[in-house]
Amino acid sequence: MAEAPRSFTDEGVVEVTASATPFTGPMLSEQDATRLLREEWGITGRLTDLGSTQDQVMLVEDDSDGRRYVLKAMLAEGSAEAVHAEHLAVHHFRSRDPGLVVPEAVPTLQDHDLVDRAGLHVRLPRTPSSPRRRASSQESR
Repeated sequence: MAEAPRSFTDEGVVEVTASATPFTGPMLSEQDATRLLREEWGITGRLTDLGSTQDQVMLVEDDSDGRRYVLKAMLAEGSAEAVHAEHLAVHHFRSRDPGLVVPEAVPTLQDHDLVDRAGLHVRLPRTPSSPRRRASSQESR
């Protein structure tokens, strides 16, 4: 019998279990995601489903400049706490090490970090290798 994976923390060793259950919440169709990207962020691009067990996650490759983003859709019910915790974690990491590259939410054309659509909270974190979109979206106004 295989031994369960273990993780080491400050408190000692804890058992780690993984679930392979795919995300089963409301989902954005590729057409809806494409429209959302264009309307909210002014981005058109190719979408690739990345798969997830908790959220709907798609890689976005911007047609205009090749930048890469991650479109992340979470169930609106109960996800506000998770989104807030992620934002706090990013700010904490940056305060500890300003040189650390961590994803951050790309603001919409209306300067929002989060969009509510069809029972989902949707955001667009930029991948660490992508330059900030805020400057380029403001220049086009």
